[in-house]
Amino acid sequence: MNKKAISAIVATVLIILITVAAVTIIWSVILPMISGNLEKGQICLEASSSIYIKSGAYTCKNSTHVKVNVLRRADNVNLKEIILQVVHGGSTSSYTINETMPSKNGAKVYAIPITKIGSGIASTDITGLKIAPVLTTDSGDKLCDATKVTKISNC
Repeated sequence: MNKKAISAIVATVLIILITVAAVTIIWSVILPMISGNLEKGQICLEASSSIYIKSGAYTCKNSTHVKVNVLRRADNVNLKEIILQVVHGGSTSSYTINETMPSKNGAKVYAIPITKIGSGIASTDITGLKIAPVLTTDSGDKLCDATKVTKISNC
């Protein structure tokens, strides 16, 4: 009888050790994935809440150009460039703005020729604009999600 009791104790201890080892292995694999994605998401959340299109007189379109007024609040992101997404006729065309970025607590108006946005696009087809910030991080460049569509009117 003593042998059966000893083998039951050994089996219980082995099950506990296997469980602890499995939890340790899973934790060491999952934790870096979660923490890395949280950091990237947090950076993009800060960027998307601080960089936006201001609708109004300086965000408009005419027959040759699209003007967009990009505002930037005080933030801690390193803005590399802005992807401007132009909504037209049920589709979207992208244009990369990599000239001077708006300074913190500043604004910048960009005038983009319609011919650089895409061929065959008429100003009457353009209905809205979105921007997607591209950030420089320690692990490389990070493209964040685009903002909601800002309607655009004629200049």
